[in-house]
Amino acid sequence: AEGARAEGPSGVVKVRDDVCVDCAAEGFTTCVTCKGSGSMKMLGFKDGSGEGNLYQFVECPDCNGIGSKLCGRCIGTGLSTTQLKGFLRDPSFKKVLYRLKRQKIDIDTLPKMKQEVAQALADVKKRKEEEAKEAAMTA
Repeated sequence: AEGARAEGPSGVVKVRDDVCVDCAAEGFTTCVTCKGSGSMKMLGFKDGSGEGNLYQFVECPDCNGIGSKLCGRCIGTGLSTTQLKGFLRDPSFKKVLYRLKRQKIDIDTLPKMKQEVAQALADVKKRKEEEAKEAAMTA
């Protein structure tokens, strides 16, 4: 499948349409709150008196100091929006769907989930190939 095209500084850039456009199939994105650093600068006061304003660095509350967050567009699967819509209805994705609904997916559990997604994709591809062979034999 041909990807979308866009004009960039070095000419035409092809964008893959088989992966998530936000995370490029990584499953996570850089935290926008801390810009990937994992910490934020916060205004504080010395001894609670209000005098002597100072800045202190605290752990980012959005990413818990990791610097990355689970991709909101593909829910960490790395799939494009079109693929995600179709595959989540497919029985092969039952295990992935269960994990998405019942378990907390984070940066640590993401590799396991991505393996399950890859296995489900392979199952779907294999089933479609078998269906195509059967259709060709009956025709």
